[in-house]
Amino acid sequence: IFAAGIRRWWPNLADLLGRGSLASDILNGLMAPAIAAASLIPSLANIPVIHALFKSDGLSYPGIIAFSLASVLHPRDIYHYYRAMGLRRSLLLVAALWIGCSLGGLVSTWIYALAGFRPHLPPLELYNRIMELIG
Repeated sequence: IFAAGIRRWWPNLADLLGRGSLASDILNGLMAPAIAAASLIPSLANIPVIHALFKSDGLSYPGIIAFSLASVLHPRDIYHYYRAMGLRRSLLLVAALWIGCSLGGLVSTWIYALAGFRPHLPPLELYNRIMELIG
C-alpha cells in the first residue's frame, strides 16, 4: 500500500468527490467497512494497513476510522453470527455494525469540524517534490 500510494495510478479515494467534502466523507465512511471486510485482515493486523491507507491518501479520516472499527465485520465473525443467530438476525446485526462503523468515522470527523479542526491527509505533493529534487 505504501509503494502504491506514491504512484500516479493509485486511486485517490479520499478526494474522489472533492477534498474534505461531505460527499467524499460519506463515500469513504460507507466504503471503508467493505474494504476492511474484503481484505480479511484480523483485528490487530489492520493497524499497519490503516497507517498505510492514511499515509498514502487511500482513505480520508472518516474512512480510516470506519476501517479501524470494521474489524468486527471480518467474514469469520459474520459466519459465527450466522451460526449463533440465524440468517435474518445476523444480517440485521451486520447492517447495524456497518452503520455504526460508518457513523463512527463521520461523527468523529464532524465533531472535529465543530471545533474548527479537520484531520487531513499528509501532503504527498510535498513528498513528491522533495523526491524529485533528491533525484
